[in-house]
Amino acid sequence: MNDAGKMDKDKAEYLEALHKILTEQFKLKEGTEEYYMGAAGLKTNLDPESALDDVERAIELSPNNASYHLVKGKILLKLTKFLEAAREFLQATKLEERFALAWAYYGFAIALDLRRDDIDTLTLGTILLSYHTAVQYDSKCAQAYHFRAMTYGGLLNDLPRFIKNANMAIRLYKQSKDYDSFGSDVSMGLQELTQIKNGMKWKLNLIYFLSWLLSFFKGYYKDIPLSSI
Repeated sequence: MNDAGKMDKDKAEYLEALHKILTEQFKLKEGTEEYYMGAAGLKTNLDPESALDDVERAIELSPNNASYHLVKGKILLKLTKFLEAAREFLQATKLEERFALAWAYYGFAIALDLRRDDIDTLTLGTILLSYHTAVQYDSKCAQAYHFRAMTYGGLLNDLPRFIKNANMAIRLYKQSKDYDSFGSDVSMGLQELTQIKNGMKWKLNLIYFLSWLLSFFKGYYKDIPLSSI
């Protein structure tokens, strides 16, 4: 069997195993929006393009589900399609105005698309307003403080505001009952800002991040790789 044939066989076995997990373990009916969202969740890290297809199928079945648009936006972030992701997050806020997490990610996606020499007052205002809106709707939205800290540190070199927001994010992450699930979001932020933007020659001031990263990962996220999303 040649390499192409082996790859096809491996993919078929992978899809069959995934289908069994969804239908037998999670009792999801094939062809439903829940099935497609479950498939997307299982595929996101290994095959984000395929996961994106699954989410889009779910959205076709339930176009007004704000959470589905949030998930689609997150996958687009993984694929470094920042403005497309921003549009999905914005759509989520249109469907559910008080969706704090969508507001936080909306600003973050726009920030990721910027270079320091591309910053304009209007765009910066949009980014910061989205974080502010997220906090207004949910004062315990850790990602809003987390992303705002990264924007202040990475884009604006504003150390006092970076530290203030970073400390708040750390406190909220520690208090969360759903703490483990936040790990992927934190890792995503770190990777997007340190790896993707480095690839675009967008330099972060890592000195600003040092104290936060050390305290954040020591004893809390020690098992989460910085390169993971």
